Amino acid sequence: MVLAFSKLRSQISLSALFHLNGSVFPFATKVALPCAAAAFVLKLAQVEEWPMLCELLDKAAMDSTVYNAFSTLLGILVVFRTGQAYNRFWDGSTLTHQMRGDWFDAASSIISFTRTSKADSTKLWEFRQIVVRLFSMLHALSLAELEDDDDEDEERWAFRLRVIDGVGIDVDSLRALKKAECKVELVFHWIQSIVVTSIDCGIMSAPSPILTRAYSELASGMVKFHDCLKIARIAVPFPYSQATLMLLVIHWLLTPFMMTLGTESPTICCVFTFVTVFILWVLHSISIELENPFGADANDLDVHDMQHDMNNRLLLLLDPISAKMPTLSGNQVMDHELLLDMERNREMPAFDTMWRNLAGEVEQGGDLKRGRRSSTQLRRGSFVARKSSSQISLNTYMGKVSVMSFRGPRRGRGEQSPGLASDSSCDQVDGRMSSTRTEESKSRKRSEVSMMSEGFTACQPAALAAAPMQRPPQYARRGRTLDADAVRSHWWIPLIVVTAAPFAESAMSPLLQHPPPRPPRASEEQELSEEEGLDRAVLMTGDEFDALGFASAADTGVGQSALAYAQWFQAKATRRLQRLELRRAKLRTEGDWSSVPKQTLKALLRKGLPPEYRPEVWWSILGCEAVKLRSPVSYQQYLEETVDAATSATIECDLPRTFPNHKKFRCAAGRGELRNVLLAFARRCPAVRYCQGLNFIAALLLVVFQNEEQAFWTLVCAFDALGVEGYYTDRMLLLRADMQVLQAFMKVKCPKVAKELLRLNVDLMSICSEWFITWFAKSLPVSTVLRVWDTLFFEGFKIFFRVSMGIFKQIEQQVMACQSFDAVMERAKAWPRCMVQHNELLKASFQGLPYLKRQALLKARDEAMLRIEREDEERQKMAEARLAAAKSRK
Repeated sequence: MVLAFSKLRSQISLSALFHLNGSVFPFATKVALPCAAAAFVLKLAQVEEWPMLCELLDKAAMDSTVYNAFSTLLGILVVFRTGQAYNRFWDGSTLTHQMRGDWFDAASSIISFTRTSKADSTKLWEFRQIVVRLFSMLHALSLAELEDDDDEDEERWAFRLRVIDGVGIDVDSLRALKKAECKVELVFHWIQSIVVTSIDCGIMSAPSPILTRAYSELASGMVKFHDCLKIARIAVPFPYSQATLMLLVIHWLLTPFMMTLGTESPTICCVFTFVTVFILWVLHSISIELENPFGADANDLDVHDMQHDMNNRLLLLLDPISAKMPTLSGNQVMDHELLLDMERNREMPAFDTMWRNLAGEVEQGGDLKRGRRSSTQLRRGSFVARKSSSQISLNTYMGKVSVMSFRGPRRGRGEQSPGLASDSSCDQVDGRMSSTRTEESKSRKRSEVSMMSEGFTACQPAALAAAPMQRPPQYARRGRTLDADAVRSHWWIPLIVVTAAPFAESAMSPLLQHPPPRPPRASEEQELSEEEGLDRAVLMTGDEFDALGFASAADTGVGQSALAYAQWFQAKATRRLQRLELRRAKLRTEGDWSSVPKQTLKALLRKGLPPEYRPEVWWSILGCEAVKLRSPVSYQQYLEETVDAATSATIECDLPRTFPNHKKFRCAAGRGELRNVLLAFARRCPAVRYCQGLNFIAALLLVVFQNEEQAFWTLVCAFDALGVEGYYTDRMLLLRADMQVLQAFMKVKCPKVAKELLRLNVDLMSICSEWFITWFAKSLPVSTVLRVWDTLFFEGFKIFFRVSMGIFKQIEQQVMACQSFDAVMERAKAWPRCMVQHNELLKASFQGLPYLKRQALLKARDEAMLRIEREDEERQKMAEARLAAAKSRK
């Protein structure tokens, strides 16, 4: 996050008083207002005329001496803590910048040592590429570890910083990095090992004393990282914090009485009380805000910008312009006395003049010699035309500009570990001075080059998925009509944006570049032509469809309840749409929702996404674009592969039974898209191929995205991110384990329901297995399922448990009313299908079930899987023993 006041034009301007982002004024005001109100009421009640109270206060205060001494002592304690917090903040800021400088210096030195190497050019290029990637990883991991607040979602958030082509590192190294507990130290060791290996291979030919400098800078950066880690992990001593807070509370209680005795007017008493309490609590709040500069609060350091700056500096090392050594232009001024004379007469050009003149020369053909005076005239001291001196100096020091573009060779995965992946991006970025290129060349180069890498979610379970690769921020920011810095600096701009958002909706362009739909194959065209008449007959049955395309059920009780709830919820939905559009305007890169602070993004997703933005957000938070680009097999190639007859036959049987109430799947075209997605997934995931339940998930994704290729990649990424492959394998080991985990947690979170189900001998497997296998797509109303998926795709598999227990909390009375096993089983499927009030279900799942930790679920899942495996082994042994006994009897 940015510092609260770092973006303001002037900290002494009046606008700073109304800058509430990161301000401590609201909290201090909340504390001081009740105290001031109490003083005002006491003064109006003329408390000083109460003899017993006045006598008690006079004795205790000793003419206010004790109170004044107490206030002074408290002020010293608070000011001292604020000063220490201020020092911690600036120490953390200074150390992080020094750490970045040391590591960039080390990277620059290592790459510079290869300039004179006689090794093969391909090996040199690969070495430079991997050094830049590893230093970007090292810096990103360091900042992520500093920013990590040990939240339950750290696996989803702590590594969202972008690295340079992180997926370009070979998969084995990424897996080792994901499993390592000390990730920073592992990458640090990789860098040192690669440098040593390169020296042995002759890639680096610098003498040992010179190489020592690179190692020294590398080690210095690591020392500064651990100093930052000390600030982030070691808090202010608890006794000091506790004592200060207790004294502040005592001061808050005493101040109204003391001000009542020392003032005459109720208004003055109220004001003095407010100011006294307000000042102390402001200082106390400042100390809390500044004690830890690393995190996601408004006053913490913006580590994402720091990583972006580091990536830009590292990419500069690969730029061919940086490899070109500066030379003299040929008509430079060599006379030392003449140079001194130019300096005395203030005729040396400034950089802005050099850039401006250079741009003008390039536009007119690049003739930089125009307007020059010859060196002979200069040596004669002929300085008649003083105005041309800037051009003279410009041409003297700059020379003619030549811009090169270079594409390094691509190689497969090397023998070194870590190495570059076979599909890594080794393309070179454009030169800084690219004004001589045509616009066609620029656009072609941008399409070839990935300047910024994916987010560090490459270490996530989703097949090492990363956040989608985006354009560089310097390109992405162009064309914005609303500056994010201005929104943060001026509190009144969001009001204007919210008011104008409905009118600007038509002018907003979609963020996602949807891939073109796949043209139908010959067999599909034939099928469409044969069933066209039947499809028309099906769609002309008179059914009415809702906004998602499902047949309306307004004549049923559930349908009427859903319609009434949707009308009631419309006002909230409008407000949430406006908040999301306001947050969308602040995105650093278009469509990059993974860059939103995790708590903000979590709150937005739990509130629910508007239908028009749901595909965009899902595509971003799941990292679908990166997985699609990194996949060696395209969606079209998956469709061209063959699938075994049994899998294909099972899919064909399930197609007519998948959402038959949706207009899309009543037609051959819609069923064809669903068939393609399921067949492609079966080829993508051979361990699962196809299992009943996946058809409902894929169909609902098709309804949301309206594009079969996007639905396929979203299914792949969500499947990998949730890690639910064990739900669909032969033994369903993971599903059985999760049912036991759910039963164990229900005994704690929903004890009444758990006890009643146990009394009736109801196994959760018979009720909840369908919820988990279909991700609630077949069990809950569609509007409720989409709300659940908004959080599921970001927070992970624990949402299965939260929502399941939320459902049981909602139906607790119905379960308690059942008197037999048959009664529960008859109503079990109907209960969730009636839950059209999605907001209430989400509240019961989150607010009604606090402290559901991911680590606790994982631990319980591992224990359950071990228990199930032992039971299966014992059951297998017993079966073999019975079989052997039967054979012996025969």
